[in-house]
Order: sequence, then C-alpha cells, then structure tokens
Amino acid sequence: MLLVARRRRRRALVVGAAVGAAAANRRRGGGGGGSESYSSSDDEHRTAPPASHGGLPPPPAGYPPAYTAAPPPQAPAGYPTAAAAANPYAYAVPAASLANQKHAAIAGRLRGTPGLIEDASTRELFVPVGNVPGLLYMGVHCHDGGINVSAVTTRPDAQLYLDFIVAGKPESKVARQHSGEGMLRARGQLRAFDEVQVENLAYDADFNSITLYVFDRTTVSQTNAGAVVAEHGWRGALDFKEAAQKLTNIEVDQQEEDIYLSIPGGETMLVVDWEKGQVNIKLGVLAVPSTYTKGFDLSIKGKSVKKASRMFSPPQAKANGRLQIARLFELDNLPAGTAFNEIEVHTFDISNMRSHGVQPTLRVMAPPQ
Repeated sequence: MLLVARRRRRRALVVGAAVGAAAANRRRGGGGGGSESYSSSDDEHRTAPPASHGGLPPPPAGYPPAYTAAPPPQAPAGYPTAAAAANPYAYAVPAASLANQKHAAIAGRLRGTPGLIEDASTRELFVPVGNVPGLLYMGVHCHDGGINVSAVTTRPDAQLYLDFIVAGKPESKVARQHSGEGMLRARGQLRAFDEVQVENLAYDADFNSITLYVFDRTTVSQTNAGAVVAEHGWRGALDFKEAAQKLTNIEVDQQEEDIYLSIPGGETMLVVDWEKGQVNIKLGVLAVPSTYTKGFDLSIKGKSVKKASRMFSPPQAKANGRLQIARLFELDNLPAGTAFNEIEVHTFDISNMRSHGVQPTLRVMAPPQ
C-alpha cells in the first residue's frame, strides 16, 4: 500500500510539472496541443530552443545577425572630427546688397520728412515737393545698376512741364513716360500719370549737380506726323534712299541715315531715322531764341508710351552742320504698324519756373563729416 501511494504521488508531481511547462510555453506564444507537448523530462525544459530565422542556418560565430544593426564606422585615431553641437546645414546670413545698404541709408536720413512715402521691398522713396499738396513728388530708387531719380505728377490734369538738368554735362538725358490710367509706384502707394527720370546714376555721383525744373504749361499748338510728312510729299512706304530723293524741303544726314522735315513755325523738325532697318520717329528742337521759353513733347495718340529727351549744351550740329539741335525727343520701341497720323507733336508755352535740387530734397549723399 505504501509503495502504491508513493508511485501515485510521484506521478502527480511529474504531471503537474508538465502542465506548468505547457502553460509557460503558451504564454511565450507557443501553441498548446496534444500529449506530445507534455514531457516527463525536466532536462528538455531547462534551456529555451534556439531562435528561428525563417529556416536559414545560423550565421557563423562572430558575424552580426541580419536583423541586428551594424555599429557605425569609426574615424581613424587622430582624424579631425566636427564638434558634437555643430550643424552641418548652418550657413551665414547673406550680407545686404549695395542697393539695400544705400536705400537704408537714404531712408534713415529722410525719416521724419512730412509726406514721405517709402517701400523697402522695391527700394523706392518719394518726397512731396511744390506748393500744391500731393500733386508732385520727387523720388529715388536704388537698384543693382545704380540710382534712378524721378519726379511724378499724381493727377491726370496737372498742367505742369517737368525737366531734369545735370549741370556741367554736355548732354542731359531724361526718360519720360505718360499714362492715361496712371502707373503704380511704391507698390501702389502712388499713382503717377507723368514721370520724368534720370536713370542709372552711379552710387557716388554728385547729386548736387542735378536739378528738377517745374513750369506751368499752356498748349500753343498740336499737330501729327502724318500732316508733317504729307507737306513734304511723302506717299506710301519709303526707304531712306527713296525718301531722300522724293521728299521736298528736307535736310538729309547721309552718315546717320536721318531725314529732317520742317514743321510749321520754324522751331522744330520731325526726324525720320532708319536705324538697323527700323524706322524711328524723333522731334528735334532748333537752337533758336524762341524755343528757350517753350516746352515740347512727342506722343502716340491715346496710348501710354515711353520716351526719352536729350538736352545738348552747347547745341549739337546735325546734317553736316546745317542744323543746330538744342533738344531731341524720341519715342522708345515704336510699335510696328504705328501710323504717322497717330504720332502727335505738342508745343507748350512754359512759365513760372520753380527749381528743386535733388540732394537737398532727397539727401542721397551722406552729409560731409
């Protein structure tokens, strides 16, 4: 009886150990199952089975397993390394351009000026001038090519004649622009209807030598190029050689391929210039006393147009010295197909001259130390 009891006790212990091992196997993710899951041998459960790698043989001893990240390569001893805190993508802040520096310096000198208009993104500054508030502004624009100085009127009916003159130079060139709808300046803070501008001045130019002249104007006469060329016998399309042979009462400049056609009044000449196969139209103002108190303009009827004027001091000889030209007006990029009768010539009486120095108004140059 005692022997049977001991056998039953041992069998219960062995079965209990097997059940415990099976439960542990299920907790580790192993499958439960039949009687083969239970073993009466304690040695079979003393160590875990080797990990499975999808049926592949285990790697050689010392070789890193495929699922284990290899350590990063190390620099050789003594090799220079970057500081731990260094940012490899860091870069220096770019230095301000010369145009930005110049604009900032001028803006700093002008701040506090009543009515100042500034736009840093376009590097434009405008200061009101004259006795009529908001009618006339003088401006400065800094860009990579230099400095532009301008004057603009802000009303379409402003009866003003504007001109810039650079003292001490034989030629003063002024860019001119007119728009019936108005041109936005300083990102829309100003709407300009007429603009005169001296362009691409050097940063170190003497701005004391530039003066804006403002006149009141009254229209004296107006004609068009079609009426002028018809008076000289122009019919149909003519090249330079044909025009020089067929037209009457003209002056011909063979070297420059220009033909000068007189305009009634004896003060101006319509200039037809065959330049590189293209026809350009200009207005020449003769150096006679009556033109010194007049203003002139060349435009295209009903269209916004860019143009340029030049004042010569002393007057410039043209047509082998037969003509003395004091001022010259030219349309820029004359649209192809523009008819002669669309090109208008204007003459103004000008009076009540006012002058505004560029440097005292805009303070482009730093004050002397």
